[in-house]
Amino acid sequence: MLDKKNYSQLIIEYLFDEIKSGTLKPGDKIATERELCELLGVSRPPIREALKALSTIGILVTRPGGGTYVNTYDANYLHGILKFATLFSPELLLDFIQVRMALESEAARLAAINVQERDLQELKSVIEQREAITLQNKDNYGAVRQELDALDYKFHIAVTKTSGNAVFTEFIKSIRKALSQHQQASADAEKSPERSNRFHRQIYEAIAARDSDRAFQLMYQHLATVRDAVMQEQKEAASE
Repeated sequence: MLDKKNYSQLIIEYLFDEIKSGTLKPGDKIATERELCELLGVSRPPIREALKALSTIGILVTRPGGGTYVNTYDANYLHGILKFATLFSPELLLDFIQVRMALESEAARLAAINVQERDLQELKSVIEQREAITLQNKDNYGAVRQELDALDYKFHIAVTKTSGNAVFTEFIKSIRKALSQHQQASADAEKSPERSNRFHRQIYEAIAARDSDRAFQLMYQHLATVRDAVMQEQKEAASE
């Protein structure tokens, strides 16, 4: 029986632990609302709220007239797991960023080895679009923040695809989506997008030169600025 006030969150954590431990596996049908009420000693409203939250992020799937099931594993399922972890375990945020640093730096190294001309054209196009938007809106970056963020995402995914490692691509997509609720705060911590633009161009130049070591180092340094911005945000939030 649950004995704290935030029942819906505790129910989510209970179900998530059941999935992580393997007690509930992809494709398994979970207990009914009534059974969960009896098992956990709570009323139906928080049960429904918890099930809705887990369905929204792709961990559970409801079949009309057939009950609720653990979603089968795919990229969306992975995204749901990661997003859940960052939502309910904020202390893991920096851990996820560090994972991103490791994966994307290695992806940049592999990109410099495996790059093709069409890859360079795509990377250059994305960089030039972001630079143009930055220049045209230098007095009001906030007005085009969504466009800038979308192009940032497009650049990083393009680098990852160029690596030739499909697993890297899916993991990085999932991590980026999971961290999306923190993206705006990180963007606000950056005084302007110009620093990211410089890193993007330098990474592109290293990849074009087939300099794998430099591509790795530049990507790591670039993402370290994201990590540092988030650390500063957390420090400021803790002092308020």
